[in-house]
Amino acid sequence: MEHEKAQVPARYAEIAFPLPVPHRFTYLIPERLRGAVVPGVRVKAPFGPRTLVGYCVRTSDHSDYAKVKPLYAVLDAEPLLDAHMLELARRVSDRYLAGEGEVLEAFLPRGVRKQSRPDTALEASLAIAANAVDAQCEALQARSPRQSALLRALADAGGAIAAAEALRRSRAPMSSLKALAKKGLVTVCETRIEGTAHRGNRTVDADPFELYPEQRAAFELVERALVEGVYRPILLHGVTGSGKTEVYLHAIARARALGRQPPSPRWSPGRRSARCRWRSGPGREASPSSR
Repeated sequence: MEHEKAQVPARYAEIAFPLPVPHRFTYLIPERLRGAVVPGVRVKAPFGPRTLVGYCVRTSDHSDYAKVKPLYAVLDAEPLLDAHMLELARRVSDRYLAGEGEVLEAFLPRGVRKQSRPDTALEASLAIAANAVDAQCEALQARSPRQSALLRALADAGGAIAAAEALRRSRAPMSSLKALAKKGLVTVCETRIEGTAHRGNRTVDADPFELYPEQRAAFELVERALVEGVYRPILLHGVTGSGKTEVYLHAIARARALGRQPPSPRWSPGRRSARCRWRSGPGREASPSSR
């Protein structure tokens, strides 16, 4: 009898950045992030001297490159983009010569792109045994005294500390931290320090997002009908990601405040697969967008 092999989390991820480039970039998935990095989630990754937010479009167990940089963080607990959207983005990118990440960025509402990104900070930790610190500090002291001071600060802090605090204590520049990391004496990673990752759903009773002018104008039409208590069909017309569902969520909240029946959406034929679900009582939920 054959036993099924346990599924092993992928070790590499192909990332598409919202940049006008025609290809993806391969990154190593650190041990602490394996299982969380799946196609459709946003990630933070080093890109030259910068840290960028990109979209994981594919994972695999091998890489064609000998050396790849590790990802810093995962921004979403669940994928924001499903397999169909990822495939559509690839086709649009190929056909119109657009960056795949740029296409994926356009799929998401502007509010989603700006919100729910956890606050993060760089954390530095020793990559060598504690009993080897003295020898390394002594070796660095002559030519790189700031690196020596920084390494000592990390050791005095117990081996791991926020990078900013380590630099403050040692009075060393960021270049010293990068040099120690390049020598393999310390590791630097980006960790979440506050907030939660975007989970795809939010409660209707949560603090509403501030509407943009176009959304506000549409909502005021719906609100006027609710206040007057008259039946009035209203068509919300806009491309995917323009914020139609947010207008509807505001309308639900306003209707409940007035003690009226919330408006019921009727999706156009092209949007029948989209859903905006809610239930009465505490903990009402609604999907973030009509996808």
